Amino acid sequence: MSRVRKEVAVLTDSNAALREAIQRQESRKFALELMHPLKRGKASLRQRLGKHFAYVRRLAAYAWTQERRQGDRQKAPIREKDIGYAR
Repeated sequence: MSRVRKEVAVLTDSNAALREAIQRQESRKFALELMHPLKRGKASLRQRLGKHFAYVRRLAAYAWTQERRQGDRQKAPIREKDIGYAR
């Protein structure tokens, strides 16, 4: 339901349940909290370090492949095309 200024139409099969839900006093939730409930437990130090080291390894592997690709480009001879006109 979007924010309205003047009126809203709500279709329900139980008026009593609707009144009860409207009168309930609960803290508002953000949309992201409805999609992904907050995780109560924090990951252990071992788990966090494992994720970090996996990231660093992927980053190092990417850098290594980029260096190799640049090295291959520098080693390849540049071919110049001879352009000649003959009659």
